[in-house]
Amino acid sequence: MVSAHEAFGSDAEPVVVDHAGGLAALTRYQLEDGRVALAGMEPMWGFACPMVGPDPEGLSAATADQAGSLSWDQLVLPGFPEDLALARRVAPALARFGSVLAGPGIGRQVASIADFEFAEGLHQPRVDEFILGFRRQFPGQMSLDIAGISRSYKDNWARVDVNGIYPSGPNQPFGGFGKIDPARGIIFQQQNNSWSTLEYRAVEVTIAKNLSNRFQALVGLNRQWQHFGGTWNPTDPARFIQPGAFASDRLLYMPRGNNENTSLPINFGSSVHTYGPTWQKYSTRFGGSYHAPFGITMSGSLTILAGPWSGALIDRLPVGDPQLAVFGPARTSNGQNNPLSTRARFVNATRGEGQVQAPAIKTLGLNFNKSV
Repeated sequence: MVSAHEAFGSDAEPVVVDHAGGLAALTRYQLEDGRVALAGMEPMWGFACPMVGPDPEGLSAATADQAGSLSWDQLVLPGFPEDLALARRVAPALARFGSVLAGPGIGRQVASIADFEFAEGLHQPRVDEFILGFRRQFPGQMSLDIAGISRSYKDNWARVDVNGIYPSGPNQPFGGFGKIDPARGIIFQQQNNSWSTLEYRAVEVTIAKNLSNRFQALVGLNRQWQHFGGTWNPTDPARFIQPGAFASDRLLYMPRGNNENTSLPINFGSSVHTYGPTWQKYSTRFGGSYHAPFGITMSGSLTILAGPWSGALIDRLPVGDPQLAVFGPARTSNGQNNPLSTRARFVNATRGEGQVQAPAIKTLGLNFNKSV
């Protein structure tokens, strides 16, 4: 839900018809090609039908009178299936001012959307992991543990737009919405990600000295590598805008939740693509303690963690840049935003190139105590 001042862009204005027979709430805006459209607020506020009231025929007449006083070329009325008797009375009254597009009724909308919200066979994500290790005990209470780890995150949660009509390849116009409901925009379906994986490789070394001669110590070393496997989400705008930029061996997205349906952020400021703890390059940990005479204990620890990666570098095209035109109008015919008409672009050829690493995080701990 958005607030009222956010629901209308700079090129849109509300049109409200207040009548004894009810209320009609519309929004008026200009299409990319210069035509003016009227549509229900449903695309922005979730209204199933822009006309509500006990006297639909009287309200239709009032709507026709007020809409006729405005300059418009196209009217979209969600909630009015073409076979509805009311639609057959409303449409002719308004059609003299421009084209009238009817949409499915509220009951049919709810049923059809519910049918597509979850994919068949939805199941928990899984991890395929292979570990090869060597462990050895040495004299002096010393031990060594070396392990190589290969881990693949598969079937992660993912969302796919099942209402948009996406092009067959890159740099082609978006076909609008309507696979399920022509009056709505993006309708996400919850799926298991079958097109990409998160690949993790690491070498871990642990050296330990058990307590002997009043001294004990532990050293842990980790070096890891990661990369994306597979390809883009089927309806990720980046798939059509910068298809060659998929690869990354730096920061990947968070390995839980729905995080990869939009690699090029529509709204800047999200932390989904800058979550770093899982994908740090290395970590080292040192710890030890010495039990001195007279009940004195001295201990210390040092942790060094590689700084997180910045995430893919993204910039914005200038307003009105001709590169945007190839993907069609910024607004679709039903008043929704075109998901491919985003100014966001990866700066480099791939998502991994150019990522900046923050300085290492170093933590030192010292402790001195005496028992009495």
